[in-house]
Amino acid sequence: MEITFRQAREDDFEFLWNLHKATMKSYVDEIWGWNEEFQKEYFNNRFGPINIELIIYENARIGAIEIRDRENELFVANFEILPQFQNKGIGSTILKRIINNSGNKQKFLKLQVLKVNPAKRLYKRFGFKIVGKTETHFIMERSVA
Repeated sequence: MEITFRQAREDDFEFLWNLHKATMKSYVDEIWGWNEEFQKEYFNNRFGPINIELIIYENARIGAIEIRDRENELFVANFEILPQFQNKGIGSTILKRIINNSGNKQKFLKLQVLKVNPAKRLYKRFGFKIVGKTETHFIMERSVA
C-alpha cells in the first residue's frame, strides 16, 4: 500500500474543510448539533497548514494528520481519512508508522477522540488506553517505547 505525505498549504483549505465535514459532521451533530456557519468560522480561525500533513494514496489527497511534538508527548491533534478510504487498512498503516517512527523519542503518544467516534476501537487495537475523559471525549495514550 503506497501511502505518502505532503505538507499542507494554504490552498488546501477547501479540501481540509470538506474532509473535516465528511469525517466529523455526523459525530458533532450527534453531540452538539452541526451549525455550518459556526463550524466553518471555527475551522477557519484554527486553520494553520504548517502542522498538517496530507495523506496521499494513489496520487490523491484522502486525509490529513496533525501531530504536535510536545515536551512529554506526541499529540495526535487531528487524524481524518475520507469515509470511502476508511476500513481499508490505511489508518492502521499510518498508526504503525507513527508508532515505529516515534519510538526513539521516549514520549507518550496521546490523542483525544469523541466518545461517539468508532475510531476509538482502532486506537485500542494499537495499544492506546483511556487515561481520562471529558463530557464528550476520551483521552487516550500509549507508550512509544
